[in-house]
Amino acid sequence: MILIAPEAMLGRMGVELPIVKLKAGVRRRAGHPWVFDGDVEAGGPGPEPGAFVRVADARGEAVGFGLWSPTSRVRVRLLVEGAGDPPELEALLRDRLAGAVAMRDALRLADPLGAARLRLADPLGAARLVFGESDGLPGLVADRYGSVVVIQLVAAGLDRLRETVIRLLTERLAPSAVVERSDSGGREREGLAPARGLRAGALPAGGLVPFRAGGLELVADVLAGQKTGFYLDQRDNWEVLRPLASGRRILDACCYTGAFGLSLLLGGGTELVGIESSQRAVGIARDLAERNGLADRARFVHGDAGEAMAGLASAGEKFGFVVLDPSAFAKARAHAGLARRAYGVMNEAALRLVAPGGFLFSCSCTPWVGAQGLAGLVESAARRLGRRVRLLEVRGQARDHPPHPAMPETAYLAGTLWYCE
Repeated sequence: MILIAPEAMLGRMGVELPIVKLKAGVRRRAGHPWVFDGDVEAGGPGPEPGAFVRVADARGEAVGFGLWSPTSRVRVRLLVEGAGDPPELEALLRDRLAGAVAMRDALRLADPLGAARLRLADPLGAARLVFGESDGLPGLVADRYGSVVVIQLVAAGLDRLRETVIRLLTERLAPSAVVERSDSGGREREGLAPARGLRAGALPAGGLVPFRAGGLELVADVLAGQKTGFYLDQRDNWEVLRPLASGRRILDACCYTGAFGLSLLLGGGTELVGIESSQRAVGIARDLAERNGLADRARFVHGDAGEAMAGLASAGEKFGFVVLDPSAFAKARAHAGLARRAYGVMNEAALRLVAPGGFLFSCSCTPWVGAQGLAGLVESAARRLGRRVRLLEVRGQARDHPPHPAMPETAYLAGTLWYCE
């Protein structure tokens, strides 16, 4: 339970906003958009889930305006900081969406290779349109694949605004369909049930939406696939690293539908082996290899990445470029130790397969295993194998997934590039 101050503030549309008061002595990190449960005074019943509220400090001075989540550790996600009149909520959302889309459209001017990137208006382009707190829209993710927009609503405030968000995105982008993939674990912490399905328009057969990226013809499995149907966060990496794979044999462990490995193959790799635990994703990867004229050099294996890599090592297989990008090994800090051990085991298995003079691109999307921690695990694995490795570069998520400057956790993807002797 929390204390809602007895006074109320009148919004621009004539709606009284409840006031959430912070405890005395609470010091908030400047620019951080979250108010945590331990920062709020205890007391009577609070507003409805997702309500638009004013936040004030213990002296009653304004902190800002945000959206209320009564069951979450993050009780308020601030939309606006500081004093003044409360914004009109729909107008604020419209402006934030417009700004988010404009930034992604600006990224079309040049990709990491210096080639022209597809305009957002191109019906076959792809981009992350909204990245939650980084775009001032906490709890909302929106991805675009071709003419289809896929949204994730992971906080009570944005869940309550579902119809408004869909309408504003439709007005801005005129998509052929809007799909919701609000089925992540984060909704449980908000007291929300999973939500998945077509919300507007129509989809291609099987829910496989075609799009282009990095010179490849790809698809997003928007109804049944992982995340929103594809992993756009690695796109800059598989374009930038492509030249290093030229003339080399490639292993893409945890490959999902194969885009990373296929991109390296397109750049001149001699052969690709991809490993994926989802049989459906393996089928899509094989189809994409065929569609892009790469099937004669690509082989996809259904199975556990660790077991499959062990089998390849037993057979004496070696690769000139190995990509290791597993799913997060821990969703809670309490499991960080188990995650570190898992990364150690996986990277040792991967290093066994890197040919002398080859490259390893090892990644972590586990919040508690960042670039520095991952680098230490790779180096330790190399020492156990008696190999010398050199860290060449640390990379992160694609540019259309910009981290929030006050939230280090939004820089969630760590990619380490190694030269292996």
